[in-house]
Amino acid sequence: MPDEVVHAIKWQTASRYMMVEAFAQIDTEEIDPILSITTKAA
Repeated sequence: MPDEVVHAIKWQTASRYMMVEAFAQIDTEEIDPILSITTKAA
């Protein structure tokens, strides 16, 4: 596989993972805002 293709796949995987992480963080904040603030302060 060309390096460009490998890079594109890695980038897509990374961005998809970050999106999932962001959604998980939003869910946590909506469920328990106090826990979220405590986690960020730690």
